Amino acid sequence: MTLETAEPLPSLYEIAQGVGISSIVIHKVKTSTFEIEDIPDYLKVLVEICNANDKIQKKSVLKFQFKIVPGPSYWININKGLFTSGEGELDSPDVTIEMNKSIAAGIFTGEVNAASAYMSKQLRFIGPLRHGMKFQQWTNTVKNELGLEQL
Repeated sequence: MTLETAEPLPSLYEIAQGVGISSIVIHKVKTSTFEIEDIPDYLKVLVEICNANDKIQKKSVLKFQFKIVPGPSYWININKGLFTSGEGELDSPDVTIEMNKSIAAGIFTGEVNAASAYMSKQLRFIGPLRHGMKFQQWTNTVKNELGLEQL
């Protein structure tokens, strides 16, 4: 094995958490095989990273709904700074983001610029735009923690 073909060293997050779901997400993002079926795993990683990160505002109380048309719906709930996620519909979300399958996978992996998708009407955003900026901050934090910021 040469240095060019060697697997990258695990991030500090992986070392702390053990190799697991984050490795799967990293692999799928790096190999461009991430699909909407992988969003629940991505959200679990996001929740773990955000709950462990002191820099993320912990006093927030927000409900994010992600609707994939056609397809499943996912959510992130932040209650007094504790992040949780799941599949299905939330009651009275603060933010709803609607998108098709191809845009959805790209939004979560960072391959699709959310602002560009919104401007081209490939993404529908309902709620205060400042909350959308928070979601972008969280996904950037996940990318940094998983060593995906170079992609």
